[in-house]
Amino acid sequence: MIKFAITAELEIKQDQMGAFLQRLARHAASCIETEEGCLRFDVLLPKDADNRVMLYEVYETEAAFDTHRLTPHFLAFRKDVEDMVISRNISEFTLDDL
Repeated sequence: MIKFAITAELEIKQDQMGAFLQRLARHAASCIETEEGCLRFDVLLPKDADNRVMLYEVYETEAAFDTHRLTPHFLAFRKDVEDMVISRNISEFTLDDL
């Protein structure tokens, strides 16, 4: 079954990294616990940068991801971290169970 995946590369203000990661941990847990279509939500910290974060998220379908972006916990997360994020780059993928 083909699934939908994204990566999100975020650059965070240096002095906000701790607060951002704490808030992100709560958000990731909410996604996994409450969204039926969210299959995976990984937080990756690059070894070569102390103010970057990469997210790897897998959803059953693209529609499940679209629903994710409308959930109250997603909207609250975006509002809470808007002043912490310098930049974000999102890429979309299909993921096939080979």
